[in-house]
Amino acid sequence: MEEVNKRNTEIKNRFLSLSNNVGFVREPVFYSQFKKIRKGSIKKSKVDNKSFPVFSVRYKDSFIELSEDRFVAKGYKGWSSVLLSHGSSSGSWYFEITIGNPVELEPFLGYPMSVTKTCKPSIRVGWSCRYSRYDVPVGTNSFGFSLSSSDCSCFNNGKKRCLPNYKPLNTGDIVGCFITLNNTSYDLPDPLTRPELHPFVEMGLLCNPDKLPPIIIDKGSKVQFSVNGKVLETNYTDIPAGFYHPALSLYMGATAVINIGPEFNYTPNVHFLPICKMQRPCIV
Repeated sequence: MEEVNKRNTEIKNRFLSLSNNVGFVREPVFYSQFKKIRKGSIKKSKVDNKSFPVFSVRYKDSFIELSEDRFVAKGYKGWSSVLLSHGSSSGSWYFEITIGNPVELEPFLGYPMSVTKTCKPSIRVGWSCRYSRYDVPVGTNSFGFSLSSSDCSCFNNGKKRCLPNYKPLNTGDIVGCFITLNNTSYDLPDPLTRPELHPFVEMGLLCNPDKLPPIIIDKGSKVQFSVNGKVLETNYTDIPAGFYHPALSLYMGATAVINIGPEFNYTPNVHFLPICKMQRPCIV
């Protein structure tokens, strides 16, 4: 735990002056390998071997770059998503995301720089099961929930919930993400025993994103968000049961740093645990 606190402190002190060129690793995802699945083909570099949650090297899109310590993420071009390596299906959990300085993008091929500059960086942050592609934002399906930095609107199943009188978030703003789960059983066939799902397992997914598991409501479950310590009015209750990971989506050069706890900028209710205590999933 002392190591986690030390890492969080170091990141907090430096994130606003992140270098665009130093300390970032870029790795391809498995989209191009759909037809080349072989037993034992997952590389060591694609294994999440940290004992505490970090941005996953497996559960992410290729257009996201991670810092060496994997607490900072940068996005390039269109929407790209990354999940944390750990998650849970029960308990009350909390984490924070701080918006960093955006990356300066190269112009789109065949277009002037003025076109690129009209695309403003944005993030969506929240919770997601591993049922969604990584090239779409969190909140696209029923098993994902997110808050947008563009106007503090919230997304679930592709539907937007707007809040009046909220302005776009800026560098340094902090989004808090809350979730309460009750360990409700859910219907998810073991993908390791189904050959047709092996390509998706190679990508870190647990199902075909176009064929989601049946929804079983987790009674009493809840998702909430806060901005700079103020809990927003919008929330989601009785959400689908599942194993949820903290999740982040980045758009057009957006940058964010995650705080997994146990020390936060805005301390939540004592019932909420820091996500640094989350567990690894059974199927990685």
